[in-house]
Amino acid sequence: MQQRKQQILDAALRSFAELGYEGTTISDIQRASGASVGSIYHHFEGKEAIATALYVELLQQYRAGLLSAAEQADSAEALIKSLVRFHVTQAIHNDIGARYLVVMRHHEIIKQASSKIDEFNVSLFKEIFAYIKGYVKSGDLRQLPLELYFPVIFGPAQEVLRSYFMGYTQTSLEELIEELAQATYRVMQP
Repeated sequence: MQQRKQQILDAALRSFAELGYEGTTISDIQRASGASVGSIYHHFEGKEAIATALYVELLQQYRAGLLSAAEQADSAEALIKSLVRFHVTQAIHNDIGARYLVVMRHHEIIKQASSKIDEFNVSLFKEIFAYIKGYVKSGDLRQLPLELYFPVIFGPAQEVLRSYFMGYTQTSLEELIEELAQATYRVMQP
C-alpha cells in the first residue's frame, strides 16, 4: 500500500514538472502512476492533498539529508562546508523536487498547510543551529544574531542555484560549489 502511495507521489511530481500544477489533472497522475483513480482517492482526497503531501515529503527528504551532512562534520569548517555542499548538490541531483519546493512554496494550496510547514522549518533550524551553537561557543565560528545564520549560510547557495537553473552559470558546478563552500566558511570564521 505504501509503495502505491509513493508511486502516486512520484507520478505527481513528474506531472507537475511537465504540465505545471494548474495544468495537471488527476487523470494525468493516474496515467503516469499506473494507479486506478479509486486508488488515488483512497490515498489522497484530491490533487491538492497530493500536492501538499508531496511538498512535505520533499521537505522531509531535504531535512534528513541536511541533518546527515551536519552529523558527519567533525569541525566547524567541515560543518559549514558540508551544509553548503549538501544544499547545492541535493538541488542539482533532485532538480525536479527542488524546483517544486521553490515554485510551490507560495502557492495557495501549500499555504493551507503553512502552519505544519512552518513548524517543520523551525524544528529544522533548531536542529541545525544546535550543531552551529557548539562551534560558536568554542570560538570556532563567528557569533551572529540568530536570524542571520541561515541567510548567511544558505542565501548565497540559493542564488547560485537560481543562476544555475536559469542557465546563467558558465563555471563548472563542482568549482562553484567548492568556491561557495570556502567563501561561506570564511564569512563564518570568528
